[in-house]
Amino acid sequence: MNSMFYKVSELLEFFKKIPMARKLEKLESQLFQAQAERDLVKLSKAYYNIGITYMKNGDYDRAMVYLSRSDTIFSSDDNVYEAVGENIIEDCSERIRKLENSPILTNQIIEYIDNLAENLNDEQIRLWGLMTMARLVKVFDRLSVLPG
Repeated sequence: MNSMFYKVSELLEFFKKIPMARKLEKLESQLFQAQAERDLVKLSKAYYNIGITYMKNGDYDRAMVYLSRSDTIFSSDDNVYEAVGENIIEDCSERIRKLENSPILTNQIIEYIDNLAENLNDEQIRLWGLMTMARLVKVFDRLSVLPG
C-alpha cells in the first residue's frame, strides 16, 4: 500500500508542476523576444518574472540566477533602471537578500571554501593568492577591450 501511495504522490507532484511549466514556457518566449529585440527593459523584467516563478515553486538556486541577471541588467544603465520601475527594483533586491541567506548551492560552496581556507598554512595561502591572480589575468584581458 505504501508503494502505491508513493507513486500516487509522485503523480500528484507531476501535475502540480504542469502550470509552472506552462508559465515558464510563456515567460521564456517573452525572454527570447526581448533578446531578439535587444530591449534591456523587457529583458530585465523577463528575468525578474522567471526568478519569481522559480522562487514561488521552491527552486531557490534558479531563482537566484534569474533575479541576479535582472539586477545586473537594470543596474547597468540609468535609463533601464528608471524604466524598470522602483517596485520591481526594490522587490528584486529584497528577494536576492533573502536568497543570500538561504541554503542554496552558491552559498553552500562559499561556506565550504571559507571553511577550507581557515585550515590553510602560510605557504598554501600564498599559492592560493597566486592562482587567483593568474585566473584573474584572463578576466582583466577581456575587460581591457571593453569600451568605457
